[in-house]
Amino acid sequence: MLNSKEQTRSKSSGKSNKCEKCGKEFTRNSNLKVHKRILCGEKPFKCDICGRTFIQKVHLKQHLQLHSGLKPYKCDQCGKAFAQNRYFQMHYMSHSVEKPYKCEECGVMFAYKHYLKVHIRIHSGEKPYKCEKCDRLFRHQTNFKVHLRTHTGDKPYECKVCGKLFNQTSNLKTHVKIHSGEKQYKCDLCSKEFITLSSLQSHLRMHSGDKPYKCVFCDQLFTKGQSLKSHLRIHSGEKNIQM
Repeated sequence: MLNSKEQTRSKSSGKSNKCEKCGKEFTRNSNLKVHKRILCGEKPFKCDICGRTFIQKVHLKQHLQLHSGLKPYKCDQCGKAFAQNRYFQMHYMSHSVEKPYKCEECGVMFAYKHYLKVHIRIHSGEKPYKCEKCDRLFRHQTNFKVHLRTHTGDKPYECKVCGKLFNQTSNLKTHVKIHSGEKQYKCDLCSKEFITLSSLQSHLRMHSGDKPYKCVFCDQLFTKGQSLKSHLRIHSGEKNIQM
């Protein structure tokens, strides 16, 4: 029970919800509930796609935007798009805010100390994220998480048109262009258009005659990696060749 002084103090501060564990008070009961979840590590809101859990429903809602592949928040300064508003706001501020953190190696300036810390890894060669499955090292946590999906087989990004699954949003974004028919890459030599940059680069080798893919068994050269892969079946005996 609160004594008269404590009750007066509680009313004057507008805080009537008190945590039994630490004594911290909150104006709203909902804030107290979130506080308790943090203390006990409870995360009741779960993503049905990847299994990640969250303390608040709003955080789950924001997370689900990553699986959708949609990036509704677009910067009008540089055109970069974001799936979540908080990352968009951080990015947008970088165009106007002071950048006090300078890289001593190359002189690039950063608005946030964390960004500088990550950038310095380019110069130092530091790769703090290690895969326990194959010992591969990564400089960025995002790339590390994407790599882990190659071992787990996790493909959280689904095409809403055909249901095909992907382990990266970039792959989903490229795939969606197949359905839309969008071909943004054009050959300057013959005007043929392509959906992906890799397809255009492969096509350009037809004009240049460049064959970068070499068979280690017979030294035969190929324009496309897929052509080399098919050729290797001849040596492995995986597929009989019909004449």
